[in-house]
Amino acid sequence: MNRASTSNIQSLNRVSDLRKVNSYPFKVPGTFIRNYSTTRVMSLHPWFVTGFTDAEGCFWIGVRNDPRNKTGWCVQAFFQIALHKKDVALLNNIQSYFGGIGTVAVRGERCYFIVSSLKQIIKVIIPHFDAHPLITNKLVDYRLWKSIISIMEAKRHLTVEGLNEIIRMKSSLNLGLSDEIQDAFAETLSTNPNQERSWNPAESIPHGMWMAGFTSGEGSFFVNIFKSTHHRVGYQVRLGFEIAQHIRDELTMATFTSFFNCGIISRYSEDMVKYRCTKFSDLNILIIPFFKEYLPLGNKLLDFEDFGKVALLLENKAHLTEEGLNSIRKIKAVACLMNSLRK
Repeated sequence: MNRASTSNIQSLNRVSDLRKVNSYPFKVPGTFIRNYSTTRVMSLHPWFVTGFTDAEGCFWIGVRNDPRNKTGWCVQAFFQIALHKKDVALLNNIQSYFGGIGTVAVRGERCYFIVSSLKQIIKVIIPHFDAHPLITNKLVDYRLWKSIISIMEAKRHLTVEGLNEIIRMKSSLNLGLSDEIQDAFAETLSTNPNQERSWNPAESIPHGMWMAGFTSGEGSFFVNIFKSTHHRVGYQVRLGFEIAQHIRDELTMATFTSFFNCGIISRYSEDMVKYRCTKFSDLNILIIPFFKEYLPLGNKLLDFEDFGKVALLLENKAHLTEEGLNSIRKIKAVACLMNSLRK
């Protein structure tokens, strides 16, 4: 599915009756309802994993002093996803998807899935992202990272020439080089400019599950209640779905409007761009049915479940009554409470 056409979305809406599943606006596995399971292992779709990595993943190369090596430096490759600890269950599922390799660890308020074995990176991680490519600017980091790993696989990182080549590529990877590395390799960097970060943005979203994964990392389902003199109850309720990204991914974000057939793209700061949909008919007919079919996971699934319950109340005009408005407030209050308890 390359785009959520109106006909496809409407057919999904007909198949999934909002009123029939435990009073929830879509079918959610029982272990997820307001308590995303920390033990259940789910089978993830490959495109979900890629989409989530486009949102939250990191391909990086560590370089540190090591007098045991002839070059005086140690090079190590890592694939990492870091989240708030409340989403550790999702990292466990991602680890399971990759065959149980790597480590999932909780440190303070953060949890991490890290793969540092060069053999596992070559045999498991790289084949996945070659078969299901990233589509954001993170693809540039992946390609540089993969090139460095090729040098390491050939053992050339143990030579001065290979190390210098890695440093040049690392200067364009992620946030670049630390001051220590820049000073230590000043001559190498002065005679060899940074690698070019050119790329061709994807012209379309590769699969609905990519969007589910990306939304699980970067998306936001929100419910706003604000005073209004135009409503009898004195308040208006507005729903919205949005995804924000760095401006470098503006062209990728521009495909979201055609993918969903709704919403707008706008810059909301000097270096950030946002996809946003607040029109209720679009949310109800296009956005919600799409994510019922391609569920976001982790804590975002719980947010979506609350979002869907409020949407059902709005569809039935319940928000125009005191009772309905109070129901919406309770949904928001419970969501806020559960989010605080999960921290």
